[in-house]
Amino acid sequence: MDGSAATALSDADADLVAELLSGSHRALARVITRIENRSPGHRGIVSRLHEHTGGA
Repeated sequence: MDGSAATALSDADADLVAELLSGSHRALARVITRIENRSPGHRGIVSRLHEHTGGA
């Protein structure tokens, strides 16, 4: 499996990231839980959010 497949986002995850970036506290809680639990797709979420961290 190549790196792009490992970090691809499902439509639902893309929607979740968009909600988070628009300021939804509920989406923030869901993203944190998904990452902490290492749920399927969590690497894609992290990759997508990294674009918005300024390199943090």
